[in-house]
Amino acid sequence: MFDIGFWELALIGIVALLVVGPEKMPAMIRTAGQWTGQIQRMARDLRRDIEQEAHTEDFKALNSEFLAEDQRLKAMAKDPSKMADIAATPEPESDSEPAVENKPVQKES
Repeated sequence: MFDIGFWELALIGIVALLVVGPEKMPAMIRTAGQWTGQIQRMARDLRRDIEQEAHTEDFKALNSEFLAEDQRLKAMAKDPSKMADIAATPEPESDSEPAVENKPVQKES
């Protein structure tokens, strides 16, 4: 990610050892590790929230299509004389193809 090699890390460690001192070095490394862990958790939570929101938007779109079709079918069931008018109205277009193909069923003798 940052493209830091072994020698760069070694140089950073030596400078930190000289600046901080050997007594405080373990505590400083522990603190840096905790910060790194917190940043990783925050990034993971943010990614999860974004994915969850995307799924929510997909659900809302599918739910609105379902409710429109439900209303259309209920209207057809209430007044069969208007069935031709309602059936002539175009259905909402969807990008997906039907999950099951309509094939005639053959009876076995």
